[in-house]
Amino acid sequence: MEEQTPQSVEPKAKCCKKMKPLIGGIVVAAIVAIGGMYMYTLSEAKQLHDSNFVVKAAKVFSIDVATINGESIGYDEYLKNIEILTHVYNAQAQGGAALPEETISDLAISQSFVEKLTDDMLDEYDLEITDADLNTYKEELVAGLGGQEGAEAEILVRFNLSYDDYIKFVLTPYAKEEKVKAAYAERVDPVAEEDLLAQAAEIREQIASEEKTFEEIAGEVNVDATKAKGGDLGWFGKGTMVAQFEEAAFSQDIGVISEPVITEFGLHLIKVTEKRTTSTPDGSAEEVKASHIHLSPYADAVPYEEYRRNMLSESVIELELPIHDPFDGILKQ
Repeated sequence: MEEQTPQSVEPKAKCCKKMKPLIGGIVVAAIVAIGGMYMYTLSEAKQLHDSNFVVKAAKVFSIDVATINGESIGYDEYLKNIEILTHVYNAQAQGGAALPEETISDLAISQSFVEKLTDDMLDEYDLEITDADLNTYKEELVAGLGGQEGAEAEILVRFNLSYDDYIKFVLTPYAKEEKVKAAYAERVDPVAEEDLLAQAAEIREQIASEEKTFEEIAGEVNVDATKAKGGDLGWFGKGTMVAQFEEAAFSQDIGVISEPVITEFGLHLIKVTEKRTTSTPDGSAEEVKASHIHLSPYADAVPYEEYRRNMLSESVIELELPIHDPFDGILKQ
């Protein structure tokens, strides 16, 4: 029998030794490439560039535009808010002057701040948005806009969003805010409806006797964001307001102050100032421009809007990118 010579392993060992520097070089090159891409993305974000690549890369690298109480707000989230708000306000302008970019930026970042605080309040109250909650809002939306196709078409026109993106970026934050508002309202004793009606009757007398104007009273008593605008709600179409409010507004003559309208948010006196018909993919839609005097059933407590404003003013906010500080404007007044 021939004696077998053991095969040498030396060539394989040499091969592995040769591969190690190559693999190491590839890893180093990858790290350098990723680091370079990160620095490039950060540089582009600092210049507030919004190309598709920058938006996607900013999300991958978790580049923040700001933080509120240590919670991050991504640059990609900020840009999405700007995209939506720009389309909405430009559509509302109807050929008039659009909002300045700085104002849109303030609204976009402030919206993110408020959404973070809303999430904190949901946690504080041990609440969550369920599928049932969202389905209720979806059903109201679809019913108010003439079916699924009508809703999708209207959302595309008004927000430039798909139906699913509208649910994600608009309806879900709204549902969270409404749930938090309701939970906050339960913590205080509401004013009786008859007391609100008596207050509304007194207000109507003041306006009729020209003691005060509708706008002056709205600026005094309103507890929502319209207080600073004399109750002005701007233009809105059907499917935007709660049912009782919408029915009163669209059936009302221009310049007439409505009878008291009771909604889940309190008592309203509505004054329609203009009406118009706008074009839609399905034909046309009616819109009204209106103002309201809003009497909250929780006026004896700190109104929710003031409570939220206080939360915002007490928050620790840091801007990570050179955007305009919204606290230079209305939030610090």
